[in-house]
Amino acid sequence: MARVNDVARYILENVDSGVSTMKLQKLVYYAQAWSLV
Repeated sequence: MARVNDVARYILENVDSGVSTMKLQKLVYYAQAWSLV
């Protein structure tokens, strides 16, 4: 299973624009919620 650091690293490497800390936290939160569905 992927860890939160792996997901955050993947997001940072694959997003073209800069990502703020709050946006990164939201994206990781949504990814976790989606994995529970």
